[in-house]
Amino acid sequence: MSPSIGANLLIKGLLNKDVEIISLSTYFAATKWKGNDRKTKICVTKAIKKRIFIGSTKEASSACSYLKEVIKEIGVICTILPSALAAEGRSITTYVHPPLFLNKIALTDIFFGEGPQKSMYKLYPEGPITPMVMSNLLSVWKEITGFLQSFDIKRFNLLKFLNDDNYPVPEEMLSRTSIEDFMNVDRIKQEYLLYVRYTALLIDPFSKPDQEGRYFEFSRVPLERVKRVEGRWEIPRVPLEDYKKLKLMSELAYRVNQELPVVNELVENFEEVVSLFSEKHRLHFDMDVFQKQLDRDLTTILNHTQPIQT
Repeated sequence: MSPSIGANLLIKGLLNKDVEIISLSTYFAATKWKGNDRKTKICVTKAIKKRIFIGSTKEASSACSYLKEVIKEIGVICTILPSALAAEGRSITTYVHPPLFLNKIALTDIFFGEGPQKSMYKLYPEGPITPMVMSNLLSVWKEITGFLQSFDIKRFNLLKFLNDDNYPVPEEMLSRTSIEDFMNVDRIKQEYLLYVRYTALLIDPFSKPDQEGRYFEFSRVPLERVKRVEGRWEIPRVPLEDYKKLKLMSELAYRVNQELPVVNELVENFEEVVSLFSEKHRLHFDMDVFQKQLDRDLTTILNHTQPIQT
């Protein structure tokens, strides 16, 4: 439903059966528990996504076609890709979350911040977004899609993906030509266009302004910090889940002799700040347990796929 890259291969290996597995690029809505009491098992869906991608481990899958029509019924455009792995490579969080939330500015606030919280999608110093973060966003996209190319999965237009399939911005900020030509311009121009996009989303440009001309602050989403829950320190879902997904990606690339330098740097940022936090509070996060599970998952995945040699 909301997989990391390689999840279909892991499930196939764990089941150890010849079954069809369909991966969605992401969950097709925004759903949360009603209130804080999960015992009620009542969820509320606040919004649905504009478009998602799906793919199957079976070619010409009739189940995929059926699922596409089911998802279409709720108003979500569903595009079928050639494989489950290709669909897993179209999750926006795979490319956006690591550079935004595994950088040192964000991690320092998450683990050591005091006073007013930073916002997830604001520019520094209110949030973590800087020109370097945009540079890393571009690098993460290039590295991960480069890795996927070794499995015969084509690289996609990042800016078009962010704008057309996720959150659009007015053409006055990003012209249609700039979006369509993103793949053909030089790196500096690409970084600039990404920075323009995130400045355009500091507010919701399509919201109705109030009496003073202020638009809804789309970017003011609090960056949660570590906290004590029932006597234990709890790391927020962002960045913990993003670290786990990126660590799997990093290790998988290493096992097939591919280099992902920026991906590795972001992984190391998280591990370094966890180590510093542990020292400060005299704690022991048992990363070895996670690493052993990761090694088992990697072995399972690699036993069920091989990259194309180029």
